[in-house]
Amino acid sequence: GFELDEDNREVKSGCVIYTYMSRPMRFLAVAALLASAAAFDSELGFELDEDGCVKEFKEGIDYFSAPRRAMFVKDDVGVPSKTTGFAKLFEIEYRLTFKIVRNKQTGDVFVLHHCGTPAVDPNTLPEDAANATTFSVPVKRVGTDTTVTLAFLEELGLFHKLVIADTSYATSPCLQKLERCGDTTHKASWWGDNETERIAHYDGVDEMSDLFFTSFAIANFTEEVRFSATGDPSLLGRAEWVKFVGAFFNKEPEANRVFRDIERSLVETQTVSYNAQLAAYPSGGAPVIAFMTYTDCSGNPSWCPTIGGVVVTKYYQINRPEYKLEAILKAGCRPLSLSALDSNFHPVWGGPNRIIAVPDVKSLHEALTGVDVLVDETYEYNNTAYTMDTFLSNYEISHGDQDAFPFLRNDKVLRLDATLGKTIYGGTDWYEAGVIRPDVFVAELASYTYDLPDTFPAEMFMRNLATGHLPRVLTWEDAEPRCVCNA
Repeated sequence: GFELDEDNREVKSGCVIYTYMSRPMRFLAVAALLASAAAFDSELGFELDEDGCVKEFKEGIDYFSAPRRAMFVKDDVGVPSKTTGFAKLFEIEYRLTFKIVRNKQTGDVFVLHHCGTPAVDPNTLPEDAANATTFSVPVKRVGTDTTVTLAFLEELGLFHKLVIADTSYATSPCLQKLERCGDTTHKASWWGDNETERIAHYDGVDEMSDLFFTSFAIANFTEEVRFSATGDPSLLGRAEWVKFVGAFFNKEPEANRVFRDIERSLVETQTVSYNAQLAAYPSGGAPVIAFMTYTDCSGNPSWCPTIGGVVVTKYYQINRPEYKLEAILKAGCRPLSLSALDSNFHPVWGGPNRIIAVPDVKSLHEALTGVDVLVDETYEYNNTAYTMDTFLSNYEISHGDQDAFPFLRNDKVLRLDATLGKTIYGGTDWYEAGVIRPDVFVAELASYTYDLPDTFPAEMFMRNLATGHLPRVLTWEDAEPRCVCNA
């Protein structure tokens, strides 16, 4: 349905129909990848046992040859040494029997030694890896206290190795099922500042898992690996952390395929969005999208920002991280211009112009008169209770004033809580799978903006408040048949 250029990299012309794949269907696709990988290993010139370890070590063989490496180029050509692709915050360096993984945001370095081969000679390690934590790979048991990591593990078909996880905000039906049958143990995250209490909280976790993905360093805990995908600035850079995860399980071939599918889907989405933009705006221009948040911090003033030299307890913010600006453009739209904001708007957290806050409702309303699609990211404990009336109340917009705002005239008020999990705190799928599925994120932005429900089924992350769309709540009973308990 579309034509690629001579390098098979970019779409030359034509409209590509986006194929929406739900999370259960992705799990089925990954299962097929795992089956193909098993056959793939038999052609490498060495045998692996049932644990993925080398059966008979032979000197001089490259046990991480190009077919078993993470690929960081669009045409899947192997590279001989360390490299990065879209992701800017990690890199992987390969040697004959081990690999070195670096988290460039935290400065953490890990040596991943292929089981069944001789121990790594410290004299062969670069200086920054001399004191690095060493993992035997493929890792047998994994744990995590981050919601984002769950989706990466699921996309790679690794839930059968997930022995411990914070399921408080989880959405995945399969994970809910595995917790219910006892395969995965729930362990809540620790958010306190007391380091002694934090260490005590995670006591015993290192005995349950061989690898523990986390967001924050845990003292005296050698199995921890900080996962920084959300820190990468670009859409595909964030998704490419699937290769970081895959490296600990020798699942780079699967990670390459998962990422390639996501990248291709994103390119196809961008093509359809561009065509829709040309059709709707033949003389130029594009609809304006703004990501907004309303915050009332009066109950905890220490969390309130200082805006214009004054601590404010109620304010509105425009969220402009790089990946959201990129998503807006790829959806055939444009972000709200900074020139539309008056002097009452002030940059707050996250660097210049990343998050811009305003306490003045009049200034806010003036800026919103130029917004065609508004994505409301306001926190709500009970997302199912958040309605259009809630939105109008928060943003102090009366029913009589709605004609002044394009996003209200066009019924385009969105929220990122279309899919929830029936877990302790009712997790939102956007915070679990949004990082690894930028293709779906962009597709849904385009679908709602240009009314393309047949091309881009919008149901995974976003719902439309203005049309009364309610969240769907997933339970363990929604797990697809291939999600099977070990017991």
